[in-house]
Amino acid sequence: MGAKKGTIPQSTKNRVWFKYSTLFIFKLLWENQKKGLKKTKRSLCIFMAQKNRTFRALWIKSHPKKTYPKDLEERKYIGLDVYHNIIADMRRFKDLDYLHNILARKDKKAFFYIHDQGKLKKKK
Repeated sequence: MGAKKGTIPQSTKNRVWFKYSTLFIFKLLWENQKKGLKKTKRSLCIFMAQKNRTFRALWIKSHPKKTYPKDLEERKYIGLDVYHNIIADMRRFKDLDYLHNILARKDKKAFFYIHDQGKLKKKK
């Protein structure tokens, strides 16, 4: 909780927003992957961190006080960090299809609620 009772800190909102946005980009890249790349989750995360502009913009937005590295080797470490903390963690990765279905239905209220509140709540 934040400074006031019942509030969520901005850093938590940024972390959750980055997690769900990264999962969404990962799913798009996984489905539309080029033939030249090795098709593993780890290699795709490294590729995302090194070459994908959308991922870079999301990372910069969610880490406002940091700068995105220019060296490809340092970007590789960001990709590996994303792989270990978001993609390889099955507790987070299982939310991927649910998140994709929300966006496919164009249910913007549910999507923004997820980002604002920081929790993924499935509607019944």
